[in-house]
Amino acid sequence: MKTFSITFGLALVLTGLLQTAALAWMVLDRVQLLRTGTEIVLDTRPVDPRSLFRGHYVILNYEISTLDLQNLPGSKTFRSGDHVDVLIERQDTGTWDPASVHSAGSVVSPPDGQVLLRGRVRHCHRSDHSDSECAKITVRYGAEKYFVYKDRALELERVRDKRRLRIILAVSEDGEAAVKGIEDGGRRIYNEPLF
Repeated sequence: MKTFSITFGLALVLTGLLQTAALAWMVLDRVQLLRTGTEIVLDTRPVDPRSLFRGHYVILNYEISTLDLQNLPGSKTFRSGDHVDVLIERQDTGTWDPASVHSAGSVVSPPDGQVLLRGRVRHCHRSDHSDSECAKITVRYGAEKYFVYKDRALELERVRDKRRLRIILAVSEDGEAAVKGIEDGGRRIYNEPLF
């Protein structure tokens, strides 16, 4: 009986240590991305205000969430759920726009001046003349929800309604993105804390 309670106690301690290590790894991974990721700035699109806030987060819809493949070089054959690599480049306005679209993993290293942003195809809009090629795709990049306090949410809604809201993302070398800050008409109004 005593051996059982010692073994059970050790198992509980080991489980607690593993859970703590997993949480610490998640926090440190996020901090590393925010510290070392390439900063990009994206324009947002207005979203129906009745569905913008659910609880205490903002749903972000980027201008680059819908890609017109007829006007972009790269792959055209995608299905919903496919991973996709979008190469983006900085414009004179300070925001970043898509330069080309590729199947996931086909871009080994982005050309100078471009950043790899990895996403997942949410929907493929087929062209009239093709059953396999997409004319447009809707992409989610994993940074479409931004958790925020209630008072900040109301402020962001006002900025959004004036079409001045821009999001600053930190992007890792493998294309993972996280919200790093927010701009109001080109002026940075918020920085995501590291901890």
